[in-house]
Amino acid sequence: MMMEPIISPGRVVFLLIRQGLGAVFFLVNRGFLGFLPSTIKTVTFFRYRANWPAFVSYRALMRGKAGRRDLWRLARLYCHLEDHGRFEQACQAYDPDLCLKPGLKRRFMGKGWGEHSLNVYRQLWDTEGQCLFEKVLFKPSDDYSRLSFFMTFLVPKLNGEFIKTPGIRDMHQGKHLAAVYYEHLDVVEAGCLDFSQDDQLATIVTIFRELSNLECFDIRIRYPEVLDYASVQAFREGHCYLHHLVRRLSSQAHPELHALVEEKPVDDRRVISHGDLVAVNFSRDGWVWDWDRCGYYPVGFDLAWATLNAVDFVSFDDLMQHNERLIERIYPTWSRRDKLVANTVYFTSIFYCRKFKPGNGDAFLLECIRYLHRVTEGLH
Repeated sequence: MMMEPIISPGRVVFLLIRQGLGAVFFLVNRGFLGFLPSTIKTVTFFRYRANWPAFVSYRALMRGKAGRRDLWRLARLYCHLEDHGRFEQACQAYDPDLCLKPGLKRRFMGKGWGEHSLNVYRQLWDTEGQCLFEKVLFKPSDDYSRLSFFMTFLVPKLNGEFIKTPGIRDMHQGKHLAAVYYEHLDVVEAGCLDFSQDDQLATIVTIFRELSNLECFDIRIRYPEVLDYASVQAFREGHCYLHHLVRRLSSQAHPELHALVEEKPVDDRRVISHGDLVAVNFSRDGWVWDWDRCGYYPVGFDLAWATLNAVDFVSFDDLMQHNERLIERIYPTWSRRDKLVANTVYFTSIFYCRKFKPGNGDAFLLECIRYLHRVTEGLH
């Protein structure tokens, strides 16, 4: 005969507290959003699940004390609910000086991962019948500064035969937010789907070759803010992960990892860089978008991140063969190819940490570091 499971007194108290919190949320939440079908950090009340963090962020917004994370959380929530009215009200409450562009028809188009935007995007048709793509950025922020650099410096210099960019049709700015309205690009017509590895690499060669030929003699003086590659999100997150990995080790265990934390690019030559050239940001027809992380970065920065995402590699040697072939095609007249390769290996090791979160004994990372040491030792 099976015994009925006995619920401990502590479990009973926990369930009562949880139901009590749900009841409180029910009383104060009705003016917020009702109950939300969320799966993160929820409070259960009978058959409902209420998103408590979103409610806290909403209350902070209504009191005028919301931070960027609060607005970011609410924006993603309203995107999930397809609630354009509340999304616009939240932006207006956060920044009363911002006036979003009115649209006859609107729809959310998905989410991103950048830290300096709301990470939700909308497609809208304005009163003039234009189909636009809306992206809301925080200001001041690195992405906003880089976008300004892209608009004022890069757009006039780009050759539309090789690199085509969606036009910026309008920009509405407030004190803390800026809404940018791009020409909407149909990704199917632009050839963004069914994008093979060979197609990606061929397009990458064309884009990088064109960017490396742009004249940038006055960029250090006019736009010093775009020189800081270490602030680019993918690099910074990879470097932070490497620091975290090293902190768990003694100096005797894998000393090469400790040395990598202090490494710097060995080639000080710089080129115009997109900053996030992955397959979702360009097409085989030469369209390139999402320039929020562009800048004037050390050569190899863009190439390392692009190939790490584009190449289906099985080993470090496999990836490096692709990189070396691409370097020959992109920079055929450059001298000191060994320094350029060393830069690519350095950035590959950092971006590998960002993308794959390796352990301290990861074979690819260790081989990458050994290769970097061999190359850099040969340079001195």
